[in-house]
Amino acid sequence: MFAKILQWIREVLSKMINPTNVKSALKVDVAISPLMAEALQLWSIMYINQAPWLNNDVKSLQLP
Repeated sequence: MFAKILQWIREVLSKMINPTNVKSALKVDVAISPLMAEALQLWSIMYINQAPWLNNDVKSLQLP
């Protein structure tokens, strides 16, 4: 249950703090591409052992 709440908080924060919001709020150019932002998000969920390809048959070695 705690893990679900923590995941929900992380998702909300990642939606609130995205490069386009930062760019418009600070009026600066963000030095990260959408592709890199997506890769960082994938690494983040891999790091907390919630990769999208994990299931009952596929287990993680927890080595992101």
